[in-house]
Amino acid sequence: MEINSYRNPGVDLNRQAVFAGKTLKRAGKASGDGLRKEVQEFEAVLVEQMLKAVQPRSSLFGTGFQGDFYQGFFLRELAAKIAEYPGLGLAESIYRTLKTD
Repeated sequence: MEINSYRNPGVDLNRQAVFAGKTLKRAGKASGDGLRKEVQEFEAVLVEQMLKAVQPRSSLFGTGFQGDFYQGFFLRELAAKIAEYPGLGLAESIYRTLKTD
């Protein structure tokens, strides 16, 4: 089955994304503990956004600006603890993808 683009007729949508036998070139060198820390922080940010989406509004932290500040602080720290090794596994997967040997 052949797929054609109606918006960009010159674009070949039937080609392989990566040709067999070729490796992708990375946009920089990434290795070591610095990379692991960065991907763990990235996972923590994603977890924090998920927690914010499901967090009900309550008066546990107070109301107004201070309540919002403390609730945000709590969610940020909770997300950081959840993202610690092994976390959800997202950070480890990204680390393995980006690391250079």
